[in-house]
Amino acid sequence: MKTIFNIFPNGDKCDLLLEAGNEDFSLLFYDKESKTVSGALLYELTYNVQPEIDAISSIENILNNNSHFIKKAGTVTILYNVNEATLIPIQYYDGYANEDYLNLIYGNTVNTQILTDEIEEKQIMNVYRALNPMVLALNKFFPHAK
Repeated sequence: MKTIFNIFPNGDKCDLLLEAGNEDFSLLFYDKESKTVSGALLYELTYNVQPEIDAISSIENILNNNSHFIKKAGTVTILYNVNEATLIPIQYYDGYANEDYLNLIYGNTVNTQILTDEIEEKQIMNVYRALNPMVLALNKFFPHAK
């Protein structure tokens, strides 16, 4: 793990936006009401022998080392920055075929979790795959995140 920058949040109240990807991990502390950013942490994930294990270990270390800031967060939003995603118009969307959609485009993968987000105003579903250990680690730290 390589630290790109650490601008630690100030103040007692903030919301948290996390971006988790295969190559980097960031935390943005902001205030929804005033629309101001109070802090930002950005890390490059580096891999040794086992990329999945190294990445998850790095993310868990980042979260543990910054828990005093994270505990201040009112709402937490998690964004996954992934390579395997597709957009499907709602009229053609079948939730039971999510894995088939992604396998057709990207091939079969193991140890991933398929997630979806609805883009209501465009009537589109975003179907994507994230590393299962990453999803589990973030869900453990942030069970109520959206």
